[in-house]
Amino acid sequence: MNFEVFAVVGALVVFFGMLLLTEVGRRIAVRRLTQDREGALAGTGTIEGGVFALLGLLIGFTFAGAADRFDTRRALIVEETNAIETAYLRLDTLTATARPELQNLFRRYLDSRIQTYDRLPDIEAAKSEIERSGQLQEEIWNEAVARSHAPGEPTSSAIVLLPALNQMIDITTKRTMATLMHPPRGHLRDALRVVVHRCPDGRVQHGQTQISQLDSYP
Repeated sequence: MNFEVFAVVGALVVFFGMLLLTEVGRRIAVRRLTQDREGALAGTGTIEGGVFALLGLLIGFTFAGAADRFDTRRALIVEETNAIETAYLRLDTLTATARPELQNLFRRYLDSRIQTYDRLPDIEAAKSEIERSGQLQEEIWNEAVARSHAPGEPTSSAIVLLPALNQMIDITTKRTMATLMHPPRGHLRDALRVVVHRCPDGRVQHGQTQISQLDSYP
């Protein structure tokens, strides 16, 4: 599913779930206050403090991890840019007649890499472009090996060019894996579920008396 659609649907489900459970909690709270007003209020502060402390920790770690992943991905963009630029410049070690085909492949490859991330958050389109990039990598590698070992080419061409191409190819795997790194989808959702399920149970609307008995729900 498209991430944007998933995010919107998830937000709507959480929002209307909170409204529903708030109303359910209000009704339960009113009934319990009617039956035992003093007993219904016992221990609310400790329980609420623990629940919200846990939620705060989870949210804090989630944002801290997001910042680290963002910095990592930004550094990988610079690394891949440098790798492609270095490999392209090292085409100059080949003779003039050997360069045009490789230079053309490089231009197509660069366009493909840009398109890969332009297509996000459409995962399927991005995967298709990654496959195209992989095919171009293979073409560039095969062409570079053939050209650098062709008669009349300097022996240093293969020594200088091929390691740069290898680094250019390797960085794509690192960027792909970095893009797929996300926190487990369940842990923040479960924390929110605790708050949504437990806290509305202990609220009487319009600032009235609060209760937070975790025994209210199974």
